[in-house]
Amino acid sequence: KLLIKIEDLERAADGSGGVTDDLLRKELKDAKIALVDKNREVENYKSKLETLENEIQVHRSRIVELEQELEETSTVSRLQVEELEDEKKALQGRLKGERLDLSSKLAQRDETITSLQQELARYRGNSEFEELAVIRDELYQAKSELQTATKELESTQKLLTKVKGEKEDLLERNNKLNADVKRLEKS
Repeated sequence: KLLIKIEDLERAADGSGGVTDDLLRKELKDAKIALVDKNREVENYKSKLETLENEIQVHRSRIVELEQELEETSTVSRLQVEELEDEKKALQGRLKGERLDLSSKLAQRDETITSLQQELARYRGNSEFEELAVIRDELYQAKSELQTATKELESTQKLLTKVKGEKEDLLERNNKLNADVKRLEKS
């Protein structure tokens, strides 16, 4: 619009419009100043637009970096979860083995006690002193075996408690890692 106005003023200055030369020159000068101001404004907008486009590019680069970081973190978390699952299975197998071992030891102890009780009942019917001494010795031996079995049972129970604690710790750690993975997947 300013260019058209300038052209109109230049034509009018040629003498065809009847307006004085000074007035036309002043209007022409004002129009040229306005045009220069508009050109500066356009350059400012171009500069701001270029700055914004650069910022957008920087943000896009950062987004790509963050996406790569998230992918790497997810991969590490998956590997940690798999490792914990393997460890959990190994501990469960070990616990099962300990339970079976404990059960067999308890069954052996019960059999020994039953056998000794039967022998004791047999010897009770016989009142000879020597048989009583033998029975007493066997009874002491049975008590000793019973104490040993009891100590083994206590030791095994402590191990069982420890393994249960480790299992709970691993499950807690697994749950935490799963929560971290979910959080990372959401963000």
